[in-house]
Amino acid sequence: MNISNFISKRYLFAKKSRNIINLISLISLFGLLVSAASLVVILSGFNGIQKYVEDVYGKFSASIYVYPLSGKFIAEHDSIFSVIKLNNQVKYYSKVIEETAMLKFENKWVTATIKGVDSNTYNKKTWSLNLIEGNGELYIENFPKILLGYGLQNELQIPYNENINNEIKIFSISNKKQLSIQNQSSLKKNNLIFGGVYSINPELDFSSAMVDYKAANQIFERQNGANYLEIFLKDN
Repeated sequence: MNISNFISKRYLFAKKSRNIINLISLISLFGLLVSAASLVVILSGFNGIQKYVEDVYGKFSASIYVYPLSGKFIAEHDSIFSVIKLNNQVKYYSKVIEETAMLKFENKWVTATIKGVDSNTYNKKTWSLNLIEGNGELYIENFPKILLGYGLQNELQIPYNENINNEIKIFSISNKKQLSIQNQSSLKKNNLIFGGVYSINPELDFSSAMVDYKAANQIFERQNGANYLEIFLKDN
């Protein structure tokens, strides 16, 4: 018999004359059981949090993000594109334009982070579970749409109706003109069709909007470049 098991049984099931030893043994055993149960509960909680984070962020995340070494812009003919195309592990990639702009509907204004994504890589099936209103399309009859986070829609108080094309005005700073208080022409205005509402998490719901890459390229005058790249790798 294992010596440790022998000693444990000896003191745990000792005669009544050794009640104090029995009591200490039982208290120790109870403490170990409580500690083990607490550890199981804590680990289960962490697993639940991990699954929640993966469900909320994971399905929208790329395998790799590429940002410029200097500045905030990757030019259209940057050498990184040749490197990506020659890499056999890359399934596809997307140029992303992400800039701040002002949105207006009637007399309501909000500041939003506009994300321009490539329609060729934008996965409507992935987004479908997060769409509250709309079908997720980024164009209607070649006219660009804009999808709003739930919080932005609430602040603009813009209703969604698939039979009515409500327009949202988007104001951005022109890169081709000098910015000044007196020079009002430095502020560009574009009109986009309100195409739907999504809900991902409170931070994005109250700050972000999504458009097609081509629309963002025209609005922010990026000359077919990108703020960063999203690279999706092949499954092993």
